[in-house]
Amino acid sequence: MNSVLETPRLRLRPWTAADRVPFAALNADPRVMAFFPAPLTKPQSDALADRCDALVREHGWGPWAVENKANGAFIGLVGLHVPSPLLPFAPCVEVAWRLAHAYWGQGLASEAAARALRFGFETLGLKEIVAFTTVGNHRSRAVMERLGMHPAGQFEHPLIVRAKCEISAAALASGVVPSHNVTTELKDIEYIRNDAQRARREFGYLRMWSIHPNQIVPILEAMRPDFSEVQAAAEILIAAQDKDWGPIQHAGKLHDRASYRYYWELLERAHVTGMDIPGEAKSRFFV
Repeated sequence: MNSVLETPRLRLRPWTAADRVPFAALNADPRVMAFFPAPLTKPQSDALADRCDALVREHGWGPWAVENKANGAFIGLVGLHVPSPLLPFAPCVEVAWRLAHAYWGQGLASEAAARALRFGFETLGLKEIVAFTTVGNHRSRAVMERLGMHPAGQFEHPLIVRAKCEISAAALASGVVPSHNVTTELKDIEYIRNDAQRARREFGYLRMWSIHPNQIVPILEAMRPDFSEVQAAAEILIAAQDKDWGPIQHAGKLHDRASYRYYWELLERAHVTGMDIPGEAKSRFFV
C-alpha cells in the first residue's frame, strides 16, 4: 500500500529522523498545545514521533509527517488514527492534525486532512471517520466544518477526567489549593453552576476561576461546603490528629495526608464563611 499522499502543496509521508527537531519545537509551542494537557518535552515528542512512524510503516497509513512541497520543510502531522477504546464512540478511526504555528491560517490543515479522509474512504473503505476537539478550540472546529463534518454532540474525554483528578490530588498532596480552570459559558447560570459543582464534587477542586461577573455567584455557591461535608471533615481531622496524622479509616474509606489537606481546606473555608463548626473541631483547630 502506498504510504505517501500528495496534495497541491503538501506531501504526507513516513517520518524521518530529521523530523524530530521541528516536531519537538511545535510540541513545545504553547500556542500549538493550548488545548492539550501540556506542551511536550523533547523525549515525549520523540516518543510520539516514534509511535506515529511505526503506525505508518506497519499499516501503510496513520499520522503522517507533513512536508511542504515548495521547500521540503516539515510542518507537522496529519493523518488517520485509531484513538483510545475508552471513548464513548469507540471503536473508530479519527482524522487528526497538528501543524507548526507558522503554517496556520493558510488552509494547509484542511488540505492535508481532506486528502487523508479521501484515502480513508476510498482506499481503506471506511464507512465513517470522526474528529474531536475541545469546545473552545475554534480553529480545529472550523477545519472540521470545512471538511464537511457535522457535530454529533459533546462528550468528556476519559483521559481529561483522569488528568483533572491527578492534578487536584497532586496539588492537595503538596499543600496547594487546587483551582479549576474557567468555564466558557457566560449566560446560562445553571450550566455554570453544574460545571462548578462537577469541579468540586467529582474532581476535588476547591476553587474555580471566573472570567465574567455572571459566573461569580454560581461558582461560589457550588464551592461552598454543606453541613454534611463539614461534619465529615471535622470527624476525619479529629481522628487523624488522634493518630498523629497517620492513615485512618472513616466510614469504610482510607484517608491519608492528601485527603487531610483537602478536608482542612474545606473546614477552614467553612469557618471563614461563618458556617457552624462541630464543637470539638472548633476547640481543637480554631480557638
